Amino acid sequence: MERVLRGRPSRCPYDPAVTPALIATVLGTGLLALIPTWRLAQRHAGRWVVAGYFLVVWLLLAVAVVAPGARRVAIPVLLVLAIAPWLTLRAGLDRVLGRRPRDRRPPPRNVTPPEAGGPAAR
Repeated sequence: MERVLRGRPSRCPYDPAVTPALIATVLGTGLLALIPTWRLAQRHAGRWVVAGYFLVVWLLLAVAVVAPGARRVAIPVLLVLAIAPWLTLRAGLDRVLGRRPRDRRPPPRNVTPPEAGGPAAR
């Protein structure tokens, strides 16, 4: 099957702009962006926050790989964005100030049934 591209026949099944290197870049940067996104999702962030974070990190990684001129800006921003999900401001301040870590779990409920002859059974 021949395609006509700018008046010339082409035997390539893909558009010339879509190369295996571009596909590998998109997939590789997407997988790399999943690592800090996974950590952010573990901290119970909202769906839209996690999705937006993933898209921003993915696009910055792709720009850093494809455009050499943008690396001076993209790489420092990426480092901050990649480290941010692992930082917990409250726990860090507690360590610096010597306070005990806070327990965020609620106390356990008493699920023991009341005794048959006790005051709760009446």
